[in-house]
Amino acid sequence: MTPFIGQLALVAFNFAPNGWLLCKGQLVPISQNQPLFSLFGTLYGGDGRTTFGVPNLQGRTPISFSSLFAQGSIGGEDFHTLSTAEVPSHTHQLQGSGASPSSVNPATAMFATSTGTPKIYAAPSGLVTMNGGSISNNGGSLGHENRQPFLVMNWIVSLSGLFPSRT
Repeated sequence: MTPFIGQLALVAFNFAPNGWLLCKGQLVPISQNQPLFSLFGTLYGGDGRTTFGVPNLQGRTPISFSSLFAQGSIGGEDFHTLSTAEVPSHTHQLQGSGASPSSVNPATAMFATSTGTPKIYAAPSGLVTMNGGSISNNGGSLGHENRQPFLVMNWIVSLSGLFPSRT
């Protein structure tokens, strides 16, 4: 089957066959690829005088264009650092009881007075305000992996074939 010029294909090998180019965002001379330039223009880069770009699908998931996403636009990120505004507000309450423990593994997750020796819990004494520096943000302000599971393959674009008509 003859491909359309500009048709993309996903392949499991690591090269572009004759008449195809890997989609890795490279600039291509217009003089050698006039039909493809007439379809792509400078949508994916280039100066439009001597060069134009092919799509860069390295590490990207292609999506359909819409009113939210213009054709040729890119977005997303491989890693993301959460800000305070992105984390839902929540609290961690610690409950305690002065009663003797009735179980070694209480289901209510409450601390209870220890009856054994040494005493695990004792009455508080010498209470002071906790130093704010003793608790810090988790993650060290580093980004976390933000990609879905993936399998690496190559996208290629056809340089020759049938010119697609709009009818």
